[in-house]
Order: sequence, then structure tokens, then C-alpha cells
Amino acid sequence: MFPSYLRLVCATNRDIFFVYFFLGLVIVAPSNILRYYFIQTHNISPADLAFYGGIIAFPWSIKAVYGMLSDRLRVFLNRRLQIAFGFACSGLFWSILGFDSSSVFRVVFFCTFSSFFLACSDVVLDAIMVERISKTQNTGRIQSIAWASRSFGSLVGCIFGFAFTFHRNRFSFIALFCMLGSFFGLHINENFNQNTSTMVLRAFCTFLYNKTILLFVLLLFVYGYEPSDGTIVEYMMIKKFDVGSSVFAIADMISYVTIILASMFFDAFLRQANIVHLILSTNIVAIALIVFRNFIITDRIVMESDVFLYANCFIGAFVGQIAFLPFAIVAAKLCPKSLEGTVYAFFMAVTNFSGIVSRELSGLFTNVYNIKNTINFRTQDMDSFYLLCILLDFIGLIVILCYIKTFTLDSTFRNKTTAQEETELDSSNSDLELLPSELESFEHTEVELPTIQTDSEI
Repeated sequence: MFPSYLRLVCATNRDIFFVYFFLGLVIVAPSNILRYYFIQTHNISPADLAFYGGIIAFPWSIKAVYGMLSDRLRVFLNRRLQIAFGFACSGLFWSILGFDSSSVFRVVFFCTFSSFFLACSDVVLDAIMVERISKTQNTGRIQSIAWASRSFGSLVGCIFGFAFTFHRNRFSFIALFCMLGSFFGLHINENFNQNTSTMVLRAFCTFLYNKTILLFVLLLFVYGYEPSDGTIVEYMMIKKFDVGSSVFAIADMISYVTIILASMFFDAFLRQANIVHLILSTNIVAIALIVFRNFIITDRIVMESDVFLYANCFIGAFVGQIAFLPFAIVAAKLCPKSLEGTVYAFFMAVTNFSGIVSRELSGLFTNVYNIKNTINFRTQDMDSFYLLCILLDFIGLIVILCYIKTFTLDSTFRNKTTAQEETELDSSNSDLELLPSELESFEHTEVELPTIQTDSEI
């Protein structure tokens, strides 16, 4: 039924795919619950909603720190134990909320700590994935299936969030899912050659002090820094259009099913596509979708609120996933051996930090344009907010299109060039700075780094 290469990838990596499933589940399961908890129960404004969301998401913006700690702790505490510990601690904080969640401050506080430990587990899990990618030619394929597994977990989390939005034990059930993630984390296969690992921070700083890497970091930040209208849409859907939790749950499920389909579509048809064409086309669709949302919110277009929400989630999730996967693949290819956890976590932390900047800018500009906790607003103010979003989106797109060509080497996306061909390619482009992924070690740092081996070689 499935191609042999796909069966091979799944068979040799199913241990991490299971953990990715539970990671997606416990991240998404609280979303619908917290959405109604903040907006419906406590009447939180869009600006405050963005502010609280930024606080809860902040631990995901410093993932490089966890990556550094993980690479050092790996000598004493293997990665599967680190993953299991992170899931268990996250479950502990959710179980505390299961006893008392009456205060907004308490919910934000414990959600932030739960987010911290989940981010730690995510960093270590990504590091294992990147290690396995370095052993195979199926770079985009492993990442696509990992994202699909996580999205399938998110889909199950959406169903749970809808079914238990107002259940008295909803937070306790989330804690149970965390315990299951911890259990599967303990069963990840890992083979570690314990050589001496010293001066990880120095090696990471040397890696970072590179024009190519700094340019990629800039592109990751610019990719998602612009303010978003997500909190405005959620608030208006609940307060103005009286959308129920079931509609949001179905919309969330559509999003994550679409992410799975987009990952499969990318794996089947777009792994060898031109990254410039991908980014340009997906951004054009995304900007058109922003304009469409403005027309709905300002009543210029009248349609059923649930139909709008479903269409918005489907299109937004599909183009968003197609646009992001090339960045994720390049990030994995740039990770040097023995620093996979630190470097990949740093790259993903940059994207998370840009998301936090996006949320905080959203909160700032909704206050500036007087879009607060009311459904009565001036159309001119709403238009000004959306025009600013589109302007910043265009600026980011221009920056990305100007510099992304540096990362469109065939060896990055097509995985067809041999080592000899890569050497010839490097010599024929001697004016270009070598990508650190092509430098197999940090010889110039005078740092001995361990050779990591896994038993999942494909």
C-alpha cells in the first residue's frame, strides 16, 4: 500500500513519531479550553489575550539554552530520560491546575512553566530527529512525517479540547496525556558514544559567528515577526458572531488535518521545488487571506461565520506549512555534528521568538488603533491595523526573497549530489562562504566534539 522507502522511514523512526504525536496533543489540547477560559469566563480583551499568549509562549523562544544544557547533560543523562522528565514535569503543573484554576494569574503562571518543560522535551526530540537526518538521504521525508505525526496528535488534542472545554477535570486529563508522552519518551532508541564533550558554548558561538548563519537567523525572524490578527479574529468570532466551542474545535481539526496533508504534499511534490517560488506564492496567498479576513470582520463580505472559519483555517494552515517546511529543512541541514540539539533548538527558538514579537506587536497596535474588548469599532481603525500588518508582511517578504537564494543549493533540497560533486561545487563557487553543514567539524575551534552514532541508520 505504501512505498517501500516510506515504510522503511516509519519503521526505523516510529519511536520518535509516537512522541511527536503526544507532543502535538498536549500542546494543542489546552488551546480551546484556554480560549474560552480567557475570553468567555474572564472577558479578556484582544490586547490582553495577545499579552498572555506571549508570556505562555516565551519559554519556546529560548530553546537554544535548553539545547546547550541538553548537549552537556547528555553525558550524564541520556536524551530519552530528558524527554520523559520534561513531559512529567509539564504534567505536574497541569495536575496542580486541576485542583484550582479560578485565577487568571495562576493559570498563566502554571501554563508558562508547563510550556517551559514541554519546550525542553521538544528541543531534545528535535535533536534526535536531526541526528537521524544526518544518517539518511531522506531529509525532508523524515521531517515531513514527524510534522504529520505531531499534527495528528494536535488533531486528537482538538477533539479533546472540544469535548472537555468546560469539564471540571479538563486540566487533569491533560496531565494524564503528559504522562503518556513521558512513557513513550522512555522507549526512544538512542545509541550514544560517550566521548568527552567540552566547551559546547564556545563551539556554538563559533558556529554562530558566521555570516551565512546570521543571515539565516535574520530570515527566520523576518519570516514571522509581523503583527497578526489572530486574537482579533478569535475575539470577534466569539463575541460578535457568537461562535461556539464546537465550531472552533472543528476549525482546529481542519487546521491540523490540513497540516498533515500539506506535509505529505510537500514530501511528494515540492521537496525539489525552487524555494523562492514556494515562498513567493505562499506569501501572496497569505496576504490575500489577510485582506479576506478584514472584509469579514468589517462586514464588507457577509458569509456564515463557521464557513469563514473553516475556509480560513484550511487555506492558512496549508500555505503556512508549505512555506515553513523549507526553512525547517535548511535548519536541519545547517546543524553540525554533536551540536544538533543546541543549533536546531536555536533556529526554532528564533521562529518562536518572532512569533512572540508578532503577538506583542498585535497587542500594542490593537491598543493604538483602539480595538479593545468591544465589538464596536471604527472601520477606519480596523483597516489601519490590517494595512500595517500587510505592509510589514511585504517588508519581510522582500528581505527573504533578496537573501534566500544562498540556501537553494541542490544538496540542501534534492539530496542527489555526492560528496565529490559537493567538493566540485564548493570549488567552483569559492567566492561563496561555505555553509557550516558542509564543514563536518569545528577544526578551527580546537574543541574536541564527540562522534554521535544512532542505530536508526537508513
